[in-house]
Amino acid sequence: MELLPELAVRRSYLEQAQLHQTHRWIVASLTQPSQELITQLLAEDAELLINGRTETEGAGVLTFVSDLFVDQLLPSVETKSLFIEGACAVQSNQLAPCTIELKFRDADADFPLITAVHVTTQTGADITTDLTLNTIMRSRVLALKHRWHALVENPVKRAGPFREIIADGFTMDWERGSLSGFDALVDWVESTKAIAAARHDIAAFDCSQADALDNEQHYNAQFEFAWSGISQEGQPMQAESQHRWLVVDDPSARFARIKRMDVHFKVPFHIVENTTGTSPE
Repeated sequence: MELLPELAVRRSYLEQAQLHQTHRWIVASLTQPSQELITQLLAEDAELLINGRTETEGAGVLTFVSDLFVDQLLPSVETKSLFIEGACAVQSNQLAPCTIELKFRDADADFPLITAVHVTTQTGADITTDLTLNTIMRSRVLALKHRWHALVENPVKRAGPFREIIADGFTMDWERGSLSGFDALVDWVESTKAIAAARHDIAAFDCSQADALDNEQHYNAQFEFAWSGISQEGQPMQAESQHRWLVVDDPSARFARIKRMDVHFKVPFHIVENTTGTSPE
């Protein structure tokens, strides 16, 4: 596992915020969200550029695609932007490889607003991606994942915002302990202060639809995370884990919610002893 620069670890919670906003934007681009949900994502003067030409403004930024496949997301807190590499059908045209740049107004905001969407498409290129994936389902789950880690990684520990993203009867089990309910989660959030900074990178991800209960959508999500941390003494740390989540989703809500989280550590938390040749920048 690669040893990351210290700044990349300390800024990770800000990248997570960009990522959860991006996945919410992806879902909104492929559906018909309410005006309230749109205004939660876009700045008032948000613009859309397709191949360098201004097409529309405001809410129209969310309706330019009829299909979208996401291959890679590249956030940047420094430039206040995020690049989506993949394929899209622009304004109902044929699916084509594309790069989409989302520009954000406030890199350090809990919910950074999108100020611009710049789309660059490629013509004459073959599309080899698997377009059978359910982009909406995956982005709903990933928006939840990134919101969870934006809160977990934030150096300012706030338990209150977790209420929005956990379901009634929430449980979390890991190999040496478990918790149930919001009050227990509050104590766990407080315990994360033992680490000065943390970053969770997705090494693998998959999700599938589970049996629906109580008229809500249920998903089974599986993650593998490469975890990077900084101890209170400034030492680099690493770990690797597997997560299984049961996710409950009401599509009209800002985020889906976690019902159950099961965690298995492939590599436990540990101090990285040999840091020769690494940079703190």
